[in-house]
Amino acid sequence: MKVREVVIPSGEHFVVPQGIQRIDSKSTHGWQVRYGGTKLFSDHTSDGSGARASFERAKQELAWRIA
Repeated sequence: MKVREVVIPSGEHFVVPQGIQRIDSKSTHGWQVRYGGTKLFSDHTSDGSGARASFERAKQELAWRIA
């Protein structure tokens, strides 16, 4: 699976698989799974501090959808 490095506004680095996108707008911060439909996993914080947990949930969802 293809991956890319993403740096979020808080400075944290992630290696993100194809099928997951980062959403950082004024009101929304999280990871969106885009495979067989879409689903957003919100960080629940404007500073991105919950990004690691929401990224893990997004990866689990992507793996479930692929399987």
